[in-house]
Amino acid sequence: MEGKLRADEVVFRHVIAKLVAKELRPGDRIYETALSKELGVSRTPIRQAISRLIAQGVLENREGQKGYAIPILTPEDMQQVYVSREVVEAQCAYYAASNATPEDIALLWDYNMQERRLYDSDEKERFANLNEKFHLSIVRLSENIYLQRFALQLYWRAQLYTFYLGGFYRTYRNLAEKKAFPQDPDHHTNSEHARIIRAIENKDSEEAKLSMADHIQRTYRHFCRLM
Repeated sequence: MEGKLRADEVVFRHVIAKLVAKELRPGDRIYETALSKELGVSRTPIRQAISRLIAQGVLENREGQKGYAIPILTPEDMQQVYVSREVVEAQCAYYAASNATPEDIALLWDYNMQERRLYDSDEKERFANLNEKFHLSIVRLSENIYLQRFALQLYWRAQLYTFYLGGFYRTYRNLAEKKAFPQDPDHHTNSEHARIIRAIENKDSEEAKLSMADHIQRTYRHFCRLM
């Protein structure tokens, strides 16, 4: 991440990095005291970050239990998350096509180029960060604060499924083994993102909406097979 992060953002990113690396798995618990020792920060930013993670569905605070749990992933929850995400992000893309400036488009293409370079690497955290920037940039370009609010929550909840089911985030013994999964939608992420950017660049709102919906549907269908 560029620049110096606020303490609560450091905590947030630390938890996300542990999810990406599978150091935290569904059902695992985290504790304020342990995070404070790991990161050398006070309890205040830890509580701020945890409140944010709970609000976005990444953590759960279960009554009568200490600490905070990574949610258990289920087919029913995944279906609700991805159906909702498709509706909200597709509408964000629709509005982004009208609102995006040439500078916005250039930034989206830059993310797309970086994704293409990173796909054959093992830099999972950087790849996750680029995917976040791409999707949340389009959400921001909707200029609709309610869509933004819902999209943020749905994006991070969906990432739990991406981190645990997505092919890019699997651990492979070598590059050849990774390339043995050509049907994984992660393999098509870059071209699907490019289709979305092209529609936004052309100010084609309907195509932007359709291409975003197709992108999210494809991921969901693949995860259904794995679940």
